[in-house]
Formats: sequence, structure tokens, C-alpha cells
Amino acid sequence: MYWEHAAQTPREAIFVLDPSRAEEEDSGWLLGVVLDGERGVSYLLCLDARNMREVGRAECGVAVGFGFHGVHVPFIRFIGYHASSIPLRNGQNEILRQIRYYAST
Repeated sequence: MYWEHAAQTPREAIFVLDPSRAEEEDSGWLLGVVLDGERGVSYLLCLDARNMREVGRAECGVAVGFGFHGVHVPFIRFIGYHASSIPLRNGQNEILRQIRYYAST
């Protein structure tokens, strides 16, 4: 399985385990930064690792350089309005709440 969309360039994805399904294979999400080549901005893409279907995305509002390590994007801007408007499910609202908490401290 793979994820592909025209003019979208994904970077290396990381796997995030879903603790409620820990016994199942591929029980979690893949998170990766994607450059939208048409708009010239990046977004964080969340895919269900079982079937590679999109769960949600958080718009960065800027183009994030290639490579995940050593790249700085202001955290508050990264989880701003667009991230809060994504309909989330199955505990993902709690994850976003925790991210907002740590970003504000």
C-alpha cells in the first residue's frame, strides 16, 4: 500500500502506536510532513497505518524544508487554526489537547 497525490511530496513518516489497539499489526498512525507543490506550503499528514487512508492533516502555512530532523517551524503556528478545525476521532482530540497544553507552557 502507498499514499500518492499529484503535486504532493511527502517526507519520511514516523509511526505512532495506538495504545488501544497495541496487539494488532499496524495499529497506529503514520505522521509525515508533505509539501503541497501547487500552493507552496506544507502540512502534517496523518494516515491510518492499517490502510493508508487519511485521518487528518494540520496546515503549516509555510513550506517546511526537506528532512524532518533539525527543521524549525514555530510550534504555535504549526498547531494553529487549521489544526483545530480538523474533525478528529478515537482519542485524537485528547492528543491535540495535550499538544496545545505543552505548546502553551
